[in-house]
Amino acid sequence: MISAGNYTSLTNIDRLPVMSSIACLAGRLSNIACIAERLMFWPSGGAVAVMFNSNNGFGTPPSMGPSEHLEVHMSNQLWTYHQNEIGVMHGLAKDAFRAAGGMSLQNWVLQEHNLLGDPALMFVAGQTGIEEGEGLGPIQPHLSAPAPNPSAGSCVIGYNLPASGSFTVTVYDLMGRSVGTIHDGILPAGNGSLAFDGRDNSGAALPSGCYSVVMTGTGTSVTTRLMITR
Repeated sequence: MISAGNYTSLTNIDRLPVMSSIACLAGRLSNIACIAERLMFWPSGGAVAVMFNSNNGFGTPPSMGPSEHLEVHMSNQLWTYHQNEIGVMHGLAKDAFRAAGGMSLQNWVLQEHNLLGDPALMFVAGQTGIEEGEGLGPIQPHLSAPAPNPSAGSCVIGYNLPASGSFTVTVYDLMGRSVGTIHDGILPAGNGSLAFDGRDNSGAALPSGCYSVVMTGTGTSVTTRLMITR
């Protein structure tokens, strides 16, 4: 457990993590002992960003409470939907948590669990810290933001692939449900684009809202966001 009593033993200056916690008051910046600021400013390591509670977190041990459920939604955004931009990941997790509804103290947890750090920071996939050379590791596929975005329905999504392969491009709603498939098959290397008509797999128009577009294939996965306004 990292705490205000032992964080000074961290020497991870070349490997700064993003930390998230359900602990009470860990992100209360008015408290001089706040572990959030201490981790951010520790010169020998610490964290590059934190997502902590500015007041009390709430759990219902031994069962999961609202604070734990929010953490699960954040994990889903990162590891299931591959949303690597931490500010977007945090925001979409809160949106999904809110959409789930039916939980006591939900609004409290939504308001007091906050991100300290640059929201545009990206989790970089495929890095082990032992790569050779000066590069940032293997080249990853890239999925561009839809155009237009927001969209009234139809849009075009660009991509750039280092090698050809079999890829699936899927649209997910905020609950993590697959609501549409844009492509499923071979894509050539290089730049290209895919058209999306704003409809689900049954042909019905998707309602207004925020969606994740996820491209998976060749052992990698990348994500972009789509906003539909009708």
